Amino acid sequence: MSHMIQRIREVLLTQYIGAIVIGMLITHAFVAVIGLLVQPLFLYAEAKVASSVMPSISASQLLSPGITAALYVLVSYVLIRWLYSSADKPAEMGGTDEMNTSDDGAAE
Repeated sequence: MSHMIQRIREVLLTQYIGAIVIGMLITHAFVAVIGLLVQPLFLYAEAKVASSVMPSISASQLLSPGITAALYVLVSYVLIRWLYSSADKPAEMGGTDEMNTSDDGAAE
């Protein structure tokens, strides 16, 4: 099972599918947040056109888009942590002594 998960992770990383999925999830989260913010404005405009009293906005109307946005962000975060965690990568190449020596072993 672990080998299959590692293979899925490898495919998601090397084929850039993971980055595309993360981008789509973050975009959907932004759309959900914008919908959450715009919904009260639409209700206000609708009440103005109908010349009626301002309709009340219940928490249940705002709860669904809020939960949707939170889930998109959560899944994006989990995917980012799983795909791009540095625990499985070799040490950074920046300041190691091995990278600063030539073939004969002398420091550059």
